[in-house]
Amino acid sequence: MLIDTPWLPPLLFAVFFATLWIVVCSGISHQIGWPRLAQHYRATAPFDGVRVPIRHARFGRSLLGGVNNALNIGVNARGIEIRMVFLFRVNCPTLFVPWSEIRIARGKSWFMQYTEFEFAAVPGASMQIFGKAARRLQDAAGAAWPEVAIKPALN
Repeated sequence: MLIDTPWLPPLLFAVFFATLWIVVCSGISHQIGWPRLAQHYRATAPFDGVRVPIRHARFGRSLLGGVNNALNIGVNARGIEIRMVFLFRVNCPTLFVPWSEIRIARGKSWFMQYTEFEFAAVPGASMQIFGKAARRLQDAAGAAWPEVAIKPALN
């Protein structure tokens, strides 16, 4: 019976892979706290500003919170847009956080400097951007960038 349906194994694999992708991406989104952020900061309007792809970032303090090469961040005078790249956007709607809702601190973890964003409406939720990408965001935001605190080293 299966001999007459050579299309069935590829179809079953595609369905299995798509289901697995959705389940894994949804689980990761919950692990990093994206749905909690989306309850307060879901973007409702098209974004007009400068976008910067982020190479190394993490949500929260968990080792499982890494979103390397999967995050694009935009800034303008009103706030910051945070969005996952297309393939990882399952259960991760685009966020827009006004500057008034963000606290920023700089610190160092092992050998990497980072900038941490904390979100006022979601206690305990944070995003760390490692390397020089935060400087590019700050340059694009100009005077709208909030005051920065210095965090102790996390060694």
